[in-house]
Amino acid sequence: MDEKESKKSILRDYIDITHGFGFKGEFFTEHKTENILLTPGNFQIGGGFNGEKLKYYEGPINEKFILNPEDIIITMTDLSKMGDTLGYPAFVPKLENNKFLHNQRLGKIIIKTPEKIDKKFLYYFLCTYQYRSHVIGSSTGTTVKHTSPDRILEIPFECPLIEIQKKIGNHLYSLDLEIFTLKKQNDVLEKIIQTIFKSWFIDFDGQTEFIDSEFGKIPKGWKIEQLNDHCNIVTGKLNSNASIDNGNYLFFTCAKENYRTNTYSYDCEAILLAGNNAVGDFSVKYFSGKFDAYQRTYVITVKKSSKIGYAFILNSIERSLQHLQSISYGTVTKYLTMSILKPFPLLISDEKTIQKFNEVTNPILDKIIKNQTELEQLLKTRDVLLPKLMSGQIKV
Repeated sequence: MDEKESKKSILRDYIDITHGFGFKGEFFTEHKTENILLTPGNFQIGGGFNGEKLKYYEGPINEKFILNPEDIIITMTDLSKMGDTLGYPAFVPKLENNKFLHNQRLGKIIIKTPEKIDKKFLYYFLCTYQYRSHVIGSSTGTTVKHTSPDRILEIPFECPLIEIQKKIGNHLYSLDLEIFTLKKQNDVLEKIIQTIFKSWFIDFDGQTEFIDSEFGKIPKGWKIEQLNDHCNIVTGKLNSNASIDNGNYLFFTCAKENYRTNTYSYDCEAILLAGNNAVGDFSVKYFSGKFDAYQRTYVITVKKSSKIGYAFILNSIERSLQHLQSISYGTVTKYLTMSILKPFPLLISDEKTIQKFNEVTNPILDKIIKNQTELEQLLKTRDVLLPKLMSGQIKV
């Protein structure tokens, strides 16, 4: 018997997709409840769950629309012009004391033949370029992209033997666990730096003498300078069409997600600040290595003459994102200009405090950079292996 079933099959032969429920907006709430309403915003580009922004619900609930941990869901609607997350899958996570609700814009995968389909293998098939090209090619809409269960269920699907599926699924899943672990490590390290920064430069712990300033009360001997005094600020060079699947280098745009490209214009430490946004807040990121940037993204590097470091600049900007939002231009799409960024105020402490802050945070940044390098290698490995394992070019 061949490793794949002889007949040409489609996803409908093995799975079904159910719609969610149209939960009423009057019951959406900002404060945390046990009920989390999942939306297309909870999907990562490339597949996976995004828990950065959760929506809560406090209205009546039909038990039928409560999701179970490890359910596979797919997004049926995407607000981006390119359909960045349309059709991509995510596993429903397990959170103690929380229920995840099945929203109408999401599809829930029902495996009809569990003896023939491995859940992890199916998940990774839904991450492939082959699958995605069918989803995007059959989607409708311009500003908002849509797909449907019927369109997805008609996508061709070659089904290897279940034993082979399990090997492939487990291998890719183990890579994703390593990727997830490194991301979580960096999240923790970034929070440590944020905590130290807040203590020293926001709460002024240990300081006893203060003077008046445009920042309010600040420690005596500290001063207010401009971002341009300490940093070089340039915009990226590429347009949005430079993004490609499986590119060799990170491509930073105004989106919170990272894209990829096959070119790099920068090889350095840098802070990447979104120059505009149509949905949500501006985003700021730190990276070290080879990368490229969108022409409306600001690449900020610390001048050699400056005593301050990247941890200080990054946290100073992060702390002021809401302020930047309030003084940015535009109505529907907010955007930043050099005239806003260059005079951006920095509260600079005495040199001794800056030096101590650098001594404490630089080793943490070094660990973040090391994790970023390992993470990039794992992502490249997974992106190379995914289509070859799924197509049978590589055996496991």
